Amino acid sequence: MKIETVDEVVRRIVSRREALGSGCVAFDADGTLWSGDVGDDLWHALIERKAFLPAAHSALARVASEAGLEAHGSATELAKTIASAQAREVVSEERVVEVVAWALAGRTAPEVKAFVQEVLASAAVSQRLHRESIQLLRALQQLGIAVYVVSASPREIVEQSVLALGIDASHVIAASAAFEHDVMIASLREPLPFGPGKVHGLRQYAPDQALLAAFGDNYFDTAMLREAEVPVAVRPKPRLRASAEGVPGLVELASASA
Repeated sequence: MKIETVDEVVRRIVSRREALGSGCVAFDADGTLWSGDVGDDLWHALIERKAFLPAAHSALARVASEAGLEAHGSATELAKTIASAQAREVVSEERVVEVVAWALAGRTAPEVKAFVQEVLASAAVSQRLHRESIQLLRALQQLGIAVYVVSASPREIVEQSVLALGIDASHVIAASAAFEHDVMIASLREPLPFGPGKVHGLRQYAPDQALLAAFGDNYFDTAMLREAEVPVAVRPKPRLRASAEGVPGLVELASASA
């Protein structure tokens, strides 16, 4: 992949906006705006603190049973079993992403927010931001270009993570658990923005806007990258590098020095 600086990428985005008249950009979150994965941060915190509530227990047992795994034990034990099965590729990454989205089941919306804020503070996500991504994001915001974040991590933790970056919750497309009477339940509210689902989710939020640019770091961002006028890989993982030929025009954003 050709490497381009922040300024070069911004210039190309501006050029496409001038040609098309308007448009938006979409960032993946984990690995793109920051290092690591905030969904993993949440999942690991729940396991380490043994913080699953009864509402999640039965659902975790169901997931384990459906995968042919041992479906007995505490919620924490079941979560560890599922995580181990994912590492062995017995349970798909997409399935685990779904589970993490509703892993706080049984908590009210304010309780979910409080737990997420504690996780973010201990995980120091604000110190894991990619400098080049934030520089680019700020430049696009100053130009008045609409910015969306499209992530398979849980909505609540993504919203809190991007709040300080000036991105409103209405521009976050993420894995969304259902709520009943203000209490999270072990179910998804809408399709998961994973792989091709990222494009579907973005089109629900911005149906009439051209996708001027998309930014991602892994293979499951390729569908969204292919939709963009300017597709950009940010610190790409090996699986994205391996699939780069399937994304015409994909460039790599030059990494900022520490």
